[in-house]
Amino acid sequence: MATGGLYADIKNILEQARVNAVRAVNFSMVVAYWEIGKRIVEEEQQGEERARYGGAVLKEISKKLTIDFGRGFSAVSLENLRNFMWYFQINQFPPHCGGIWKMKTQI
Repeated sequence: MATGGLYADIKNILEQARVNAVRAVNFSMVVAYWEIGKRIVEEEQQGEERARYGGAVLKEISKKLTIDFGRGFSAVSLENLRNFMWYFQINQFPPHCGGIWKMKTQI
């Protein structure tokens, strides 16, 4: 009984599923990072380009996130997420439903 073709098909299905899973996770993280940046801007900057009181709040959030989630949430990283949100705008949300990313023309 030849199983080469069946095996190859099943292997392809599993390999494609793995690739799709990685893409889905990466996409979800990009959206999460954008939303984190948006929350920082909304809550701590009140929609302004820069927070009036410096980075003290981001440093405190950074400490808490690092305890809960480990590395990757330094105050500088949180500033980068804020900048990411300022730089990119989503015309239609959620992005997986046809959202279009565009560069924000005015920061």
